Parts: sequence; C-alpha cells; structure tokens
Amino acid sequence: MSYNITPHAVDVHLKSISWATERGQIDQVQSQQHNIDRLVGSYVANAFESLQLQRAHLERFSDTDYCRAKLSELKLPPAKVWWIQLLAKIALNSAEAPANTRQLATCLRAELPSYETELTIITRVGENLLRLMQCEGTSEIVHTLFADDLMTRWYTSSVTYNLFNALARETVRLICEQTSAKPMNILEVGAGTGGLTSHLLELFDPSATRYHFTDIGAFFLRAGRRRFANYGFVEFATLDLERDCNEQGFPNGSCSLVIANNVLHDTKNLRFTLQNVSRVLAPGGYLLMLELTDPQVWWHMCFGSLDGWWRFKSDPSDDREELMLLKSEQWSELLAATGFDQTTVLSDSVAPDFANRLFLSRVGRG
Repeated sequence: MSYNITPHAVDVHLKSISWATERGQIDQVQSQQHNIDRLVGSYVANAFESLQLQRAHLERFSDTDYCRAKLSELKLPPAKVWWIQLLAKIALNSAEAPANTRQLATCLRAELPSYETELTIITRVGENLLRLMQCEGTSEIVHTLFADDLMTRWYTSSVTYNLFNALARETVRLICEQTSAKPMNILEVGAGTGGLTSHLLELFDPSATRYHFTDIGAFFLRAGRRRFANYGFVEFATLDLERDCNEQGFPNGSCSLVIANNVLHDTKNLRFTLQNVSRVLAPGGYLLMLELTDPQVWWHMCFGSLDGWWRFKSDPSDDREELMLLKSEQWSELLAATGFDQTTVLSDSVAPDFANRLFLSRVGRG
C-alpha cells in the first residue's frame, strides 16, 4: 500500500483553511479564562475550608508523607493523595478570595453560551468536590461525569474539541484521498464515547474499509455498537494497549492508520505503548494522536481523581514524574525514539495554546 502524503504536507493544507468559527469560540473562552480559573479555585478553596485545612497545611502538601498522614487524620482516602496534592496547588495559586461560585458560574454561562458543556462539567464536580474527595474509589466521579451523556456531548461537540475534531476529520479525509491502494485497515484505540469516531465514519468507502473501534472498557464497546450500528464496516473489539497488539488480533504491520484521542497518556508506560502502536502500523502508516499537553486548572479538578490520571505511577520504568502529561516537544522526542520518523503538530498554527495538541506521525518505510 502506498501512503503518498507526508505529515508536513497535511499541515500545509490545514494552514490554508481559516477555521474561523472554531478559533472564534476558543478566543471567547480565553477572554474569560481568568474567571474560569477563579471559579475552579473557589470550589477548591471552599472544599479545603470545609475540611478546616489552612494555607499552612496546604503549603506542606507537596510532602507526600505529610499529605498522606493528614488525609488519614481527616479520614480521606489515601489513594487520592496525588489528586489532593494537585488541588492544594490550585488553592495556593489562587491569589483572590473565593468568589460566590453560583453567581460566577451564572455570569460565565451568560458570557460563554458555547461553553455550556464544559461549565456543566466544572460545576457538577465543583459543587460536589468535598464529597468526591471523601468517597472511596472512582465510582462517584465516573457517575458524576458520565450521567446524562455529558462526556459524549463533550467529546463530540464542545469548544474543547470542535476545532480538533475538524482538524482530525480533514486530516483523515486527505489521507484517504492520497492513499492509493485499498482496503484501508484503520484502528482507533481507546475510542471511548466515540466522539471523534462520529466525525470520521462518513469519510470512508464501506466496501474498502475496515474500521476497528477498540477500547479496554466493555461499557464503551456496548455504547459504540449502539451508536454506530448503521456502519457495517465498523468492528468492535477489546484492546489493551499495555499488552502486545499482535497477541490481541492486530498483527504487526496490519494497519494503515491508528487514531488515538486523548488516551495514550492513560497507559502506564508511554515508551512501550508507542512501540506497540508503531509495530501494528504498516511501513509508512500514520498515527493521528490528540493529546492533552497544556491543561487549564479545571481539568485537574474534574479528572484528577480518575485512575488513568496516575496510572504511570505504577511503572517505575516510565519517565514521567509528577503528571501523566507530556509537553508537545516531549511527545515529538518520544515518537522519534519509538519508530516514527516524521511528526508534525497539526494544531500549532491554529490553536497553539488551548489545552490539546493534534499530532500526525508516520512510521518508517522499513
């Protein structure tokens, strides 16, 4: 199979498109970022105040042993120590006094109607933050986030993802157009709610495409089967990126394109994961990867108690230390070290400073 377009050529094409609507939404949000951060800081400060934790305590929370001891004293789950350390940093970095959260949230909704989904995530978690800090496990935060299809709406159509979904769609369209041989064998890993998937499936010729919708979670596979039941070329399978893909029904060199939407960072060893992905790609094949590189503080409050946020802590051979996230240049370096000889950050010319980055990488031709 011949892959005729380079990541750089895709980037040049994307730069020729204005993306004015999506960029305009982002600009509006960034004009209110200070107030969004203040809302989050106020939720966090209120939760710590309810626990009678003063600034002097929070300043010592960077000491993990001290923090664990304090959590034990307060009967808070020790497993949440790293998340609570993050929350302490948010509180310490909030220079202003806590705001009236209901009033501020109402004002933000009026100023940013397009940001309703994100503000719903923030307020749902913020208003229940103390309870979420106190409860064992992750079932409560999962229910809070996924009730009423909130996460599906966020990944499918929101300011956070609209631009990146559009960039990804145009990238995949161009790759399909420029790939000379068929069929195309496409693997989406960690497909989750199918938010990105929903923007891509119409691009493919059903008679010349096999699209593998994979995830480690049975819940997502069941939901995916329902959501995409009308696409006969889509296959659904469990895939664990922390195990060799070749042993799970995806042979080395079998895929034209791998798509990964904010999932690779959730694995415990990034070097192994990227090598795993590079092996499943045919020579010259592509990895289209969206990754969170510069999160706003609300991401830490809302998602920091999920297991995936800290999974890297379970593997001492992984290079990450404080956070699961890498900066853009770190991703590029790691991709180059794991079999990808060309990488371009497609989103940098459009949204270089809005949480995520969209990477297109290509494995060597062998």
